[in-house]
Amino acid sequence: MTRQSIILAKNENSALPLSTQKPLKILVTGPTSHSLSFQSGGWTGQWQGVNSNFENEWFTYGSTVFGAMKTEASLNSAWQVSYQCGVDILGNDCEAQSEEGWPKDNDGFVDTVKGWVGWKEEDYVGIASAMKQASVADVIIVSLGEENYTEKPGDIRTLNLPTGQYELVAALREAAPQSKIILVYFGGRPRLLADVVPQVDAVLLAFLPGPFAGDALVDILTGRVNPSARLPITYPKFEDLGGVPYLHSVSDMCTKDTG
Repeated sequence: MTRQSIILAKNENSALPLSTQKPLKILVTGPTSHSLSFQSGGWTGQWQGVNSNFENEWFTYGSTVFGAMKTEASLNSAWQVSYQCGVDILGNDCEAQSEEGWPKDNDGFVDTVKGWVGWKEEDYVGIASAMKQASVADVIIVSLGEENYTEKPGDIRTLNLPTGQYELVAALREAAPQSKIILVYFGGRPRLLADVVPQVDAVLLAFLPGPFAGDALVDILTGRVNPSARLPITYPKFEDLGGVPYLHSVSDMCTKDTG
């Protein structure tokens, strides 16, 4: 079921499938590339999903993208697989986090809000590290996505992902102009990818396939499984004011005679 739910939305420049016989240096990066929680979303373990910092306390099975790629590499000596987080799910520097999962400089409320809206006051160490590894990689798998949510707490005012996630993709392309870049998206909604799609060679829309997503993606990446899923919607390219509310008077709705 997991394999059948993943959509191949783009595949150019013979990006896929990846040869398991050819020596390849593969970089796995991105905020959802090594997280069972972000593959599963809300109503998994808890109402708003499992806190990604405590996944080991909840998941007893499953495979992340990086974990599954490492397993594949252990069975295939031709592959060398490395990992770099790049940015976290909020687009912040993932190499500057405390044990609680928050950026070290976000001790106050104002600094926390700056992180949410993508306010940058220094360069990303994580992106720089990802660029360094990308420069020598043959293939780059970058996994983007959104935070876990469900119901009202998951309401958003924009379909854009955090700015840092877009910047990560742009930086990877800058560092590795000749490498194949494969984008994987995890999330419960069609967040905007139009700015980064031209910079990558392949796009896989996984949405929320669950904890076995890693193994399923490797089967698709290697060609063992032909992706058969189709989009039931037209994927948005622009916001088109879709998130602007119509603030109709409550009294009019409840009392005005419409008969």
